[in-house]
Amino acid sequence: MARDGGGEAAMRAMGVRAKDATIPDGATFSNVALAMASLHQEPLSVPLGSFAQPTLIVVGEKDFLGAGGSVILSRTIAGSELEIRPERGHAVHLEDEDWFVSRVIGFLANRVSASRP
Repeated sequence: MARDGGGEAAMRAMGVRAKDATIPDGATFSNVALAMASLHQEPLSVPLGSFAQPTLIVVGEKDFLGAGGSVILSRTIAGSELEIRPERGHAVHLEDEDWFVSRVIGFLANRVSASRP
């Protein structure tokens, strides 16, 4: 469906409305769907469960993949921070570059100050 009807047709079939998400083209959506399907065979939650580094997880509220995967990541990685950016899609770092850079710098600065005696 994604290859023939484009990403928008596939997203409509999944119940996502174009106004609620940033819709990829058909080829991109097809590749993303294959990658997401592979996560059922080899979920990342097992290896990431032992990840012990400070982690900032950023997702756009209107990401065409949804925020669910990011929520799962945040619950899997102990001590991680989850930021769901309103009115943004999959490319938060490009859609809201100034905010993103500021958020990452703040996250890193907090880690540096917390590690100092």
